[in-house]
Amino acid sequence: MTDIESGGKIRTTSEATDRGFAHGHHGMKLSSAAAIVALVVTAAVAVAALVVGAVALQKSVAQETATDGVMVHMTAGPEEQHRVLMALSMANRMANMGKDVIVFCDVDCPPLMAKSAEDFAVEAFEGNVTKDDLLGRLLAKGVPIHVCPGCLTKHGLSMEDVRDGVNEVDANEFFAFTDGRMLHFDY
Repeated sequence: MTDIESGGKIRTTSEATDRGFAHGHHGMKLSSAAAIVALVVTAAVAVAALVVGAVALQKSVAQETATDGVMVHMTAGPEEQHRVLMALSMANRMANMGKDVIVFCDVDCPPLMAKSAEDFAVEAFEGNVTKDDLLGRLLAKGVPIHVCPGCLTKHGLSMEDVRDGVNEVDANEFFAFTDGRMLHFDY
């Protein structure tokens, strides 16, 4: 084809494509390339939608089967026996309800976890149940009980002084002890 004004040859799309194939170039029409790109983009979007849907479904199933957790944070010491028994009693109630429970003792509470700590009961408190009885129930249920080692040191104690089953705090366990929501009781 010849351009009338300049006298030069103008190639049509099919001539250019045919010439490209003859020289080993695999050119293609713009509409074919656009169609392939559109197909690839559509496939990528579909795969992304499937992945997002699968993750959402997995999260939904996990939330439906997850047990809610309860952290009981104990700061009260031996001079506040009612608060101590309330905390241990709440931890036992929640464990009995099937909740994941963790007990964390710091500030003035760690001496109560010592092997040599005095046991006590408060009159008219759940049938005169004692601190040691409530701790024993929690430990028998596998409820993790942790103490702050710095707080133990403040009170002249070390981890060797702590009763069996009570461990040094592990901050990672605060997030790992439950898969559901976490409720926090502070005593």
